[in-house]
Amino acid sequence: TTAYQICDDILVMYKGSVVEQGSVERVIRDPKHPYTRLLVESIPQMRADSGWEEGGDEVLSIDESGETTGCKFADRCPHGMDRCHDEHPTAFQINDDRVASCYLYDEMPIANRAPVAS
Repeated sequence: TTAYQICDDILVMYKGSVVEQGSVERVIRDPKHPYTRLLVESIPQMRADSGWEEGGDEVLSIDESGETTGCKFADRCPHGMDRCHDEHPTAFQINDDRVASCYLYDEMPIANRAPVAS
């Protein structure tokens, strides 16, 4: 991806909320937030034997009817839990330079730094 080639750190947003941030290499190679994972999987890959291969065949429905009190990605998330619809997740510290706003990581400590936007 272009981001991988031109920056050291990346911040991934969904509907105006930061869902993941960290070093571009770690985020692209091992995405933690389900939205980031789907984004990375959708990047077309060049195959030597057959040309371009498109990724990300899965399309999830979305309810655009109004504002949510929980995670903005909850309606599309393949790992969505009840609390995702009720509470907006905080930023959890995955490691020294990695933060993800997802209840899949609620066993991790809350990040010392706040995401740039929410």
